Amino acid sequence: MLSYKKQTIFLIVVAVICVALIYSIYEQIRQNAFQTLYERQMTHAMIAAESIQAEVTRHVTLLRLLARDPNIILMGGEGKTFLQAISKESQFYVKEFARLDARGRIIYMYPDRAHQTGKNIFHLPHVQRVLASGEPVISDVFVAADGVKSIALHVPVYRDRVLDGTVAALISLEDLGKTYLEKIHISKLCHAKLVTPAGEVVYCSDRMRQGMKCTEIYKDNPEAAAMIALAMEGKSGQASFMYSGFSANIKNRERVHAVYAPANIAGAATVGLHTIHFTPTIDLAGELQRLGVL
Repeated sequence: MLSYKKQTIFLIVVAVICVALIYSIYEQIRQNAFQTLYERQMTHAMIAAESIQAEVTRHVTLLRLLARDPNIILMGGEGKTFLQAISKESQFYVKEFARLDARGRIIYMYPDRAHQTGKNIFHLPHVQRVLASGEPVISDVFVAADGVKSIALHVPVYRDRVLDGTVAALISLEDLGKTYLEKIHISKLCHAKLVTPAGEVVYCSDRMRQGMKCTEIYKDNPEAAAMIALAMEGKSGQASFMYSGFSANIKNRERVHAVYAPANIAGAATVGLHTIHFTPTIDLAGELQRLGVL
């Protein structure tokens, strides 16, 4: 029979093994729960990215149809009325429709808030590209006449098989991002961003960071900067790092979990836009509690 001392040691060892086993099982369940939540966040990011892609593609298709319409080709009174009707039925992030001639002069624009009708915009790289190639073009991100970061969609218009200019649409990236990033399921503690290929935040649910460069936001955070670099390459994935962006106190850093997905737009000269979602651990903890893990 074991001595009292050996029995005690045996019971302690068994207890330690049991605690270690329970902790190991708990950690595995916890990690699985976190992975499930990562996958949920990634689904949200991809839905937003694909919705943005689809919306741009849909408007290019609309412009292709307009470019073949006799009224738009001639651009008389009926063509102007038609373009006005199309504009009024469009989403709020489509700011303007326009018809350009073969030299890059705006024949007609609606609504013409910045009084651009009659001006020649051939100096813009995307206008030069579409008039030189005779093929549809999606611009890089640029500042439109109203000061808003935008992309322009141009489809060539042919009259008697001769290039006669373009029909175009101007899309506000801030409003486009707001439309699709606000709709997805994100708590008040989360941040959702739409980022340009140059790394500028054109939409963010945290308004303080909108308009900033990612290099500026994450200049003191190598882990976050590495994630942004991967996103700028058009990749999708997930990351976890310490971050102070959820607190008014810059020294109050906490662990956040991020996912990122590209919105690759066919016809654009650059990689495309990027959707990025940040979630602090405290928010995931609430989700884990609902799952019965915490």
